[in-house]
Amino acid sequence: METVTEQVGRRIMLRRTLLRIRQGELATKAGLSQSHLSNMEQGARSIDLEKLVAISRALNCKIADLLPESEGGQKAA
Repeated sequence: METVTEQVGRRIMLRRTLLRIRQGELATKAGLSQSHLSNMEQGARSIDLEKLVAISRALNCKIADLLPESEGGQKAA
């Protein structure tokens, strides 16, 4: 069973790839290092609220789009 951290990371990666945005580009737009974003997408690093807001803005989506359904999020694309 995936943790919430892993689910959010997977949703970030899915949205990023659907938008055809490179990891480095998203990291720059969100004010993160590429390695930090990579660790988040892999579920290896927790995502605090400030970073989640920055990532959602960079992906032009709502925070709820990145949350698992069990946590009030939308169905994944």
